[in-house]
Amino acid sequence: MKQHHNFDELAFSRSNIPLQSTNSSPNKSNSRYWFSHLKVGQKIGIGYALILSIAVLGTSIGFLRGCLKSGWL
Repeated sequence: MKQHHNFDELAFSRSNIPLQSTNSSPNKSNSRYWFSHLKVGQKIGIGYALILSIAVLGTSIGFLRGCLKSGWL
């Protein structure tokens, strides 16, 4: 098996360089950071709550709009 003659030098010289991070301390108020640390059941519960609240809001807006157009309010 043929290897590059500087393979060891290339591999080990770069292994000591620490990975650069754009954000050295994670921002815990970031929603992605917060959401990624939840358990699966909690994520499913948040999803159901979000869908249910969107459905209730849409139904309420539709009902209100219908009442206003028909003259009930």
